[in-house]
Amino acid sequence: IGLRFLRLGKVAAVILSGGQGTRLGFPGPKGMFDKLGLISGKTIFQIHIEKIMKIRLLSADKDHPARIPIYVMTSDLNHSTIMEFFKSSNYFGYPSEDIVFFEQGLEPCFSNDGKIIIENHNKLSMAPDGNGGIYNALKRSGSIDDMIKRGVEFLHIYGIDNVLTKSLDPIFLGICIEKGVQCGNKVVWRANASEKVGVTVMNQEKMCIIEYSEIPSAMRDAVDS
Repeated sequence: IGLRFLRLGKVAAVILSGGQGTRLGFPGPKGMFDKLGLISGKTIFQIHIEKIMKIRLLSADKDHPARIPIYVMTSDLNHSTIMEFFKSSNYFGYPSEDIVFFEQGLEPCFSNDGKIIIENHNKLSMAPDGNGGIYNALKRSGSIDDMIKRGVEFLHIYGIDNVLTKSLDPIFLGICIEKGVQCGNKVVWRANASEKVGVTVMNQEKMCIIEYSEIPSAMRDAVDS
């Protein structure tokens, strides 16, 4: 099922790459980070695009050369840098017309005690609104209209720093499509209680993600009885 929908152009990839590589000790966008210990020296961007390229080839047949659009979310901090990087890298061999860049929004910055931070006497300090800003950003940028025009019905959304993700996994996509779910979430166990990753939880009978920085210590260290 997954391969068929990929072949028909019904699925697109959305890569969340608005963040900088600060925690990686890298001054630029995370996707341009190349110190992964690989002999090839490939950047994270290249790894993701090549994965999608592979699934694009696997899902195609002689009558349907698959076209899988990729939507790359950037931010005010790195939009032009990322676009230039893709252009200078010849889009890593991927059709440039099938890669769409869109910018996430900005929100005012607040201090820890809830006060608005001022950049100067007539301007608020602003920062990218995080991965949760994807929905407004897709709509505001015209990307949703572009998806509709292309016939896209399903999205695989993932963060740029999830290097091990199986981009456009046809089995996972097929299960989600077959069951008619609105949203599917593939997860793995944390390496340990202090690992700095978000956690999937049930909150008031709804599934959601809690950032590692927001998990109370008692909950973070809790185990099943």
